[in-house]
Amino acid sequence: MKQLNTGSVSKLIYSAALLYLLLPFLLFTLFWLRLPYSLLLGAILSYCLVVSFQRFTRSSLRIELQAIQKKQLWISAAILAVWLVFSGIGGFSYQNSDFEVRNAIFRDLIQQQWPVVYNADIYPSTHHMANEHLLLVYYFGYWLPAALIGKLLGWTVGNIFLYLWSFLGLLLTFALLCQYVKKVSYKIALLLVFWSGLDIVGSLIALYAGNSVPELGVIAHIERWANSINVPAQFSSNTTLLYWVFNQTIPIWLTILLLINNTGKKAMFFVIALSLFQAPLGTIGLVPFVLFQLIRRLYEVGFKSLLNEYLSIPNTVGALVVVGITGLYFTMNQAGSLRSIVTYDPLNYATFFLLEAGMLGLWLYTRQRSNLLLLSICVLLVVPFVKIGLNSDFSMRASIPALFILMALTIRFLFDNTYSLASKLPIAVFLLIGSVTPALEMARSLFFTSSHVVYSLNSYFNLSDNPLVPASVKGKIKDRTFLYDQIKTLNKYNKGILIDQFVGRVGNQPFCRYLLNTNSDAFEQPTRLPALPVVRAEKDPLK
Repeated sequence: MKQLNTGSVSKLIYSAALLYLLLPFLLFTLFWLRLPYSLLLGAILSYCLVVSFQRFTRSSLRIELQAIQKKQLWISAAILAVWLVFSGIGGFSYQNSDFEVRNAIFRDLIQQQWPVVYNADIYPSTHHMANEHLLLVYYFGYWLPAALIGKLLGWTVGNIFLYLWSFLGLLLTFALLCQYVKKVSYKIALLLVFWSGLDIVGSLIALYAGNSVPELGVIAHIERWANSINVPAQFSSNTTLLYWVFNQTIPIWLTILLLINNTGKKAMFFVIALSLFQAPLGTIGLVPFVLFQLIRRLYEVGFKSLLNEYLSIPNTVGALVVVGITGLYFTMNQAGSLRSIVTYDPLNYATFFLLEAGMLGLWLYTRQRSNLLLLSICVLLVVPFVKIGLNSDFSMRASIPALFILMALTIRFLFDNTYSLASKLPIAVFLLIGSVTPALEMARSLFFTSSHVVYSLNSYFNLSDNPLVPASVKGKIKDRTFLYDQIKTLNKYNKGILIDQFVGRVGNQPFCRYLLNTNSDAFEQPTRLPALPVVRAEKDPLK
């Protein structure tokens, strides 16, 4: 079988992953900051990118993939493409309810001037901020490349590019995961797709105990099961993350893999800083692993050698610039200041933790005494007790790094031939049962997508009156919610949308006073627009 040059492929993968993380922030600096700062920072970021490429060439390429088999790559790419098609990204299939706001933000980024500024009527007239300039303050970086294409070529092409951008991210994630496992196999792609905790077991336990399970059915979203035992926390499966919060998921996956692959210490902090812009909560969850790596190297080589390993322009100037601007920008958010510590019933929390990650992690640790694995278990144990913002998003997003590292270590264990089949069998059973969660996520998308297609075909072929169509199918031919795209924009009052999560007041904050580009018509005196009716699709009884 023909083999590819693994060194050149590795260099391409690392460089592409870094550019993938950098491009959104580069666009942000060019269009959101005043011209002198955008030009200066654009030059600094470009220099850091070139230096980081050189570091990859000199050091990281010592770790190479085995012979890359084209057949395995093509099968894996097909698996990832189908997985992504049913995520709703690009508008090719059913979209989960979170897309309602995500589509609105994406459309605002396409149709409005950059920086995106909202009119006075996004709040009720009696609200204390009803007459303020309000800036879109959210981690929208992931959409910027596709939004730029959408500005040039329209909404539809922008969505297609968003799908392609996401597919590229998944390909890079798969390639870096193969790099970590030292194996190229479509089985790794399948494990990436079907990785999950035992949500179905938790749902059944809660149901047996007489608790009201939020959702349980063939197209249900069962990851909220812990709410029924008074543990409002969630460790999301990979499919759930991709299908609900892709904009925060793919960037942090790439950052994690660049970190655990040791792809150039001279650019490590620069990479982490870039992930902060696109996935701030996930990046916070990555901090313990960064500290672990630093402390371990300090113990191994001493402070002077450690400083020599990490000291570089990207890790100092580059990282400080990205963190500084990102921090000043995000601190404008209206909801970000809400923080608290949550407590749970010990038995209920133990049930949640063991089913979601604890059993798998502890079993793996008995077979593989890894400090990285132990740290992942500890982080997952602590994260659900912290709450930032209005909901429990912190536990769901800050847990992504630890869960992904646990998955990577598990996959590497499964592909390690030095361990017996008997030691791998319990893990295989855990993963098989856990795969119910991603299967349900995909089943829901397939059901509503196919229902939409059949309903559309019925308009042309009158399937309802066709004797060849079974009666059981005819009864289900009706219009259902397909794309969550009802509110269209955040630039008007939308009852039920917690708008504080997405905006910040334009005032005397340092970002506004010194950095924000205000040469836009949107910064003229805000005026209240006539109220627009919000037409929402009727909720389907099967949802």
